Amino acid sequence: MKVAILVDGGFYRKRVQKVFGDETPEIAAERLYKYCSRHLYDKKTSKNKNRHELYRIYYYDCPPLSKKINHPFDHELIDFAKSPIKKWTDDFF
Repeated sequence: MKVAILVDGGFYRKRVQKVFGDETPEIAAERLYKYCSRHLYDKKTSKNKNRHELYRIYYYDCPPLSKKINHPFDHELIDFAKSPIKKWTDDFF
């Protein structure tokens, strides 16, 4: 049977950072692929039998914010285009 896997990108990004610390986007993408591949086996039988075929991995996430906004309390300019989360997400995509 063909299987499609849906991944919430924002949740995955935060979970990887919490569990594994600062990882490069390349390592995080490889880890995601391996994790999805482990879900293709039928757990009721042996691991080599009844392996499902991966159709597609759907990774959904909004593009990172790249605007400049004034902080509402201290009125400092925040440039989200230079944030480490934006760089990481752009590299991951």
